[in-house]
Order: sequence, then structure tokens, then C-alpha cells
Amino acid sequence: MAALKTVSEDDRPMLECNIGFCYLNGLGGKKDYVEARNWFQKAKSSGRKSSAGSLYNMGTIYTHALGVEKYERIAAESFGNYFRQRMNERQAWDIQNSGLAALKDDSEDSGVQ
Repeated sequence: MAALKTVSEDDRPMLECNIGFCYLNGLGGKKDYVEARNWFQKAKSSGRKSSAGSLYNMGTIYTHALGVEKYERIAAESFGNYFRQRMNERQAWDIQNSGLAALKDDSEDSGVQ
């Protein structure tokens, strides 16, 4: 895990999520659901937007009891947080694009090209 030492703080949750995904699916070795959950938990704990995939994968682990007992409440919370985060990203994207569209409309009205 030397790669974690060279990754910026902003990119760390995504790398942690990817490592968890590898353990979850047996990429590069055998499947290890407990280790996958540990990596997803690390990424989720960062609270950064890039940890959304970890939230989704944690929901999957708890829904299907992969290396843990089945906890529907934890699964629902994880999926709910994932979708809230994705909705916030989508709303930010829509706001940004509507602002760009408004700027474009203003420039067309003023004859600026």
C-alpha cells in the first residue's frame, strides 16, 4: 500500500474505494469481503465527494451479507447517502450549466461573440 503515501489527500478516498473494489471482486487476488469493507469504510470516513462509490459498495456488502451480517438499516443508510451525494453533484452540475446557458444568452443579446 505504498501508493497511499504518494497520493494527495483529495485523491485518497477514490484510491481507497478502488482498493476495496478489488478486494470485493477478487481483482488481483482472492475475494476478501472483510478487507473490502475496511477499505470502503476508510474512504467513507473521509467525507469527501469522491467517497460516493464507497457508500454504494458498503450498501451492497450489507445488503448481501458479504463478510458481515445482513444489516438492512446500514445498507439503506449507505445507499441513501450515496444517492443524496449524487443528487447534490447533479444539482451542482445543473446550476453550473444553467449559469453557463444564461451567460451565453446574455452574450447573444448584447451582440458579443
